[in-house]
Amino acid sequence: YKPNVADTRQSPAFEIFETFKAQGLEVLAYDPLLTDYNQVPLETLAQGADCLAVLVNHTDVQTLLSEQRQALMSVMRTPHIVVY
Repeated sequence: YKPNVADTRQSPAFEIFETFKAQGLEVLAYDPLLTDYNQVPLETLAQGADCLAVLVNHTDVQTLLSEQRQALMSVMRTPHIVVY
């Protein structure tokens, strides 16, 4: 929503997160700019996942995906990576 800043005001990512949870999906969050959401490495969160949805396309996330896409996909149960 606002790439490369730690400002979450009016971010639709929270609404998407809650929509997924309301549908019974297990939802984990990672944001390299927010200390509450970068405690666990993305590679760890991806283990066994069905989908990795990038809701805010930070430069750090773009770099991580370009460097580690295959490694991330190899640990996912059904490797789907979607960048919004």
